Amino acid sequence: MKLRVAVPEHAGPVHWTGLIAAAEGLYAAEGLDVEQLRMDHDEQAAHLLSGDTPIERRGPDGDIVLIEEGHPVRIIAGLVRKPPLYVYGARGVRSFAELRGTTLAAVSGKFGSSLALRMVLADAGLGPDDYALRMVGGTGRRYAALVEGSVSATILTPPQSGAAARAGLPLLASLPDRYPNFLFSAMQVNLTYAHAHPETIVAFLRAEIRAQRRLADPAAKDAMIRILVEHSDLDAAEAAACYAEMVERDRVFCTDGRLVPADLGDLIDGLRRLGECDCRLGAAAYLDLTWLAEAQRQLAAEGRSRR
Repeated sequence: MKLRVAVPEHAGPVHWTGLIAAAEGLYAAEGLDVEQLRMDHDEQAAHLLSGDTPIERRGPDGDIVLIEEGHPVRIIAGLVRKPPLYVYGARGVRSFAELRGTTLAAVSGKFGSSLALRMVLADAGLGPDDYALRMVGGTGRRYAALVEGSVSATILTPPQSGAAARAGLPLLASLPDRYPNFLFSAMQVNLTYAHAHPETIVAFLRAEIRAQRRLADPAAKDAMIRILVEHSDLDAAEAAACYAEMVERDRVFCTDGRLVPADLGDLIDGLRRLGECDCRLGAAAYLDLTWLAEAQRQLAAEGRSRR
């Protein structure tokens, strides 16, 4: 079965489990020929709604807005349960107050890591008119802009967050600590497709669950780091740093795709506070875990039959 899946342009280690599922033949074992297509935020939304890429892997913030607008989209599994995001300032910056009137590097104007950045700035009393966001791209480009001094601060993910720490740049906020209920990345589906092809969705989720288990297994550490090196632009040291920060230290990845409404608490609060969405429906309405529950049930039965 051919299946087209949308992932962000700057996917990086956040979508590690998708790389694992492809590299270790987990999709193929489920009879799936999965093509992971990199797209920007607006492209992903358009292709999800059209059914061209009926599954996407990304932050669910923009999709919550789509659901509120009545579109047939739902979150069906968790990928990254809290944000592996860290706000670093340029040399000499000691507080958020010093960012007033300056330019910050971002990946987008509203969603993804930019939503979290805007949230933490708002917490510090800085509104949208108190700073400018420069769209420079993914975390590597944002780090480069910070180091060269063309921006006063930015938000980084591993491995660039670790590089910023080693370079002695000031850490202004650690978002895994500040927003522990901010579902950072999830799997969304076009409901029309999912209802027409439930067995395909369940098979895809079985592969994802197996990939999440592999990433969480300490015995597979070296193999998981090697996959990230072979299927990304990271070198071995950078991939090892990602594993140390994301898997071992902050434990940001979901296990077995598990997800509950409370996992969206900080995210929904941010969307409301920043005026992006009233979120009247509430967290439970954004989820449809039917296919995940079936995938989990089948894997549990499979495990019992092997005993």
